[in-house]
Parts: sequence; structure tokens; C-alpha cells
Amino acid sequence: DLPLLSRIQSDTQALRALFGSGAVATAADLLLFVSMLAVMAATSLRLTLVLVGIVPAMAILLRTFHRRTHPLFHEVRRYTAEMGARLAETLEGLPMLASFERRGWALRELARLGAARYRIQLKGEQLFILWFHGINLMQVIALTLVLGAGGWWAKAGVVSLGTLAMFLGYLRRFFAPLDPSSPRSSRRTA
Repeated sequence: DLPLLSRIQSDTQALRALFGSGAVATAADLLLFVSMLAVMAATSLRLTLVLVGIVPAMAILLRTFHRRTHPLFHEVRRYTAEMGARLAETLEGLPMLASFERRGWALRELARLGAARYRIQLKGEQLFILWFHGINLMQVIALTLVLGAGGWWAKAGVVSLGTLAMFLGYLRRFFAPLDPSSPRSSRRTA
């Protein structure tokens, strides 16, 4: 009964975080992304197409990250709920455990659950580090493409320096929703 209650509480907190702020932030970020693309395309279709060329790679990176980390974070929540329930059972039955000299067993069981949770959470954190570096690499590639193509076209008179400056400003905002160091990003990946 206690594991079920701990699990319900953990899942309720995760749903509250998702629908409370995550879904709204995701919708706002999607609207901002589409609006930025529209403004950039209206200003310079050439530079927009250069930037949009990295979107499939970003989508693959995002999908891979989500597919690999979602089960891990689900397991971490499961172990956390199980640890909470086991701790509550242990504290409630402490006099009985002491009378049968089973306190050591109870502590070892809690340590086993904690170690299993730690190993799974460590895998998730390692994937998160890869995500962080992948997004940073995408930002550098996008910056290089925009500066390279935009600089070339500005020199040739195809785009203005103002347009290039606008694209560089939008480029920073372009990656903001996916930036792992952003508090909004961490709410959506939990």
C-alpha cells in the first residue's frame, strides 16, 4: 500500500510540473520559433534556408535524447517511490525489526535501492551531458554557417550587414528553448 502511495505522489508531482509550466513553455517556444522563422524568411530566404538546414540534425538529437532518457528518469522516479515506501515501512516496523535483529538487513535493503537508483540516475546525467555538448555543437555549426554564408553574401551585396546582425541575434534565441542550462529546458526534460 505504501509503495503505491509514494508512486502516486511522485507521478502527481511530475504531471504537475509538466502541465503547470512545461506544456505552456513548450507552446510558447514553438510559437516563438515559428514566428522567428517567418521574420527571418521574410528578411532573407537564403540565410533562413542555411539555418533551417540544421533543424533535422537538431530534431534527431532531441528525439534520441528523449528516447534514451525518458525510461531512465521513469526508473529513477520508481526507485525513489520504492525507497520512500521502504523507509516508511522500516520506521514503522523498527521495534519489530529490532526484536528480530533485522535492522542491518533493512539498512542494507535501503542501501541497495539507493545504489540502484544512483546507477540509473548517473546514466541519465551522462546522457544529459552529451545533450549539452550536442546542443552547443549545433550552436557553433549554426553560427559558422550563418557567419560564413552571410558574410560571403554581405560582401557580394546580396544581404546587408543589418540582416546578418539580425540573424545573429535570432540565432541566440533560436537555441534558447533547447539550451540545457536553461531552467525552462530542465523542467521539460524531467
